[in-house]
Amino acid sequence: MSCRSTVSWSSIRARYHHRKFSVGLVFDLQSNRYISRVIPWFPNDGIVGNMRIPYTVDLGLNVDWYASKRVTVFAEGHNLCNRRIYDWSTFPQYSAGFTAGVKLSF
Repeated sequence: MSCRSTVSWSSIRARYHHRKFSVGLVFDLQSNRYISRVIPWFPNDGIVGNMRIPYTVDLGLNVDWYASKRVTVFAEGHNLCNRRIYDWSTFPQYSAGFTAGVKLSF
């Protein structure tokens, strides 16, 4: 199965760098999308259905703290508006997501 779509995407990113930390803000906007599901062996050119995927707004924030030259502690969040976001045609993300960890450089 494959999908055909046309997408308009906008992204605004800002980042503040300090000697010991950095903070980033991300705002992504995707327009309405129209998907045609295609299965090549079906009649009628394989098109089995059309679907409208609504616009999506994604607000993200990330923070890095440079503990040393080799160790960075980070935290990031996405979908902070807690909206339904479609990264892959018909598979929505329903809530905010968070990730935290440690980066080691050798």
